[in-house]
Amino acid sequence: MGMSRAVLERQLSAAQKRRDQQAGKLSERGFTEKQYRKDPVWRHWKSQCRKLAVRLRRVGEKEALRIVVTSGDAEKS
Repeated sequence: MGMSRAVLERQLSAAQKRRDQQAGKLSERGFTEKQYRKDPVWRHWKSQCRKLAVRLRRVGEKEALRIVVTSGDAEKS
């Protein structure tokens, strides 16, 4: 499931945009922020944002690890 940082950031921004659009629709109908949890569409986009944020964090961790490994290889040679 390896994805590049750029792809994940684009997907995350799209999911956040859709979540915010759904929140706007709900607020127009008179829902409070606490009541958003009851809407299945809002919950879907909220979970997508959370999943993508976790993946993006893991990509950052792997990038940091790769830098450490390559710097260690450079020191050995």
